[in-house]
Amino acid sequence: MVLENISAFDNFWLHAMQGLQNTNLDILMQLLTFLGDPIIWFLIAAYLYWNEREHDSLFLMNLITLSAFVSDSLKAIVQKARPSETEFIVKKGFLQDLLEKNYNYSFSFPSGHSTLAGAIASYGFHLGGKILKIGLILMLILIAISRLYLSMHFPSDIIAGALLGICIGRFNLYIKGKNESKKINITKNKIRTLILAGLFFICILMYLGSYSIGFVLLGYYIGIFLTKTLKLELETDHRKTEIITGFIGLGILVLAILLLHQNDLIKMLIFFIVGLWVTLLNPALNHRVLK
Repeated sequence: MVLENISAFDNFWLHAMQGLQNTNLDILMQLLTFLGDPIIWFLIAAYLYWNEREHDSLFLMNLITLSAFVSDSLKAIVQKARPSETEFIVKKGFLQDLLEKNYNYSFSFPSGHSTLAGAIASYGFHLGGKILKIGLILMLILIAISRLYLSMHFPSDIIAGALLGICIGRFNLYIKGKNESKKINITKNKIRTLILAGLFFICILMYLGSYSIGFVLLGYYIGIFLTKTLKLELETDHRKTEIITGFIGLGILVLAILLLHQNDLIKMLIFFIVGLWVTLLNPALNHRVLK
């Protein structure tokens, strides 16, 4: 009975959203749904890392990793089908055709975009001012609406994803607050522990089929792990230059992925290099050239 009520609720609201679809809104909704994609938040994490905010970058990447891990694990367990293209007008996002072979698009519950958006909104809500809080709430709502509009998920998938994300964000805040309240610095050993935990989650992600994000995260964490383990001193006084070269390098790597998207093995290697570029290769390049 409960499942039947949920199904009726899902179908009612998804059919209602179908009546709003038009060409102009399609573009807007595809842009909004992109805000819930891990790619955009990975770019922000890269910027934070190159701007000497390593811990903020690491916590953001932990949000991405945990959100992907939880949502993809539940998708594999529940195995709820996405809205049928024979019943609904399904509109894919900008990058979905490129990444479809590597992301877990098979199942619907919960929404990965809503999970990540909920995690970031919950985490950032307690770290910023009034404007940031309003912006985060609007972001979460708009991403949720976009997923419904594009018929990529049912309403229950989005609600569940948002609630899971809020819990993940609160958990990350708990870890951060515990360290700060005790005035304990995040030591190299603690960073290594976080990284090893991240590597465990990433291995499961790739097992579940999320190869693209899995290899990017793998490269990111391994870069930090090598930097700390080998005690590499890669600081530079030219932060703006490091940021510029960093994004230029990422642009080149993304272009290589687009050109070589038919070769899965090479593409996976490039995804790994993308993560490694952020935490090791770009800092090492700037340290060596500009020291």
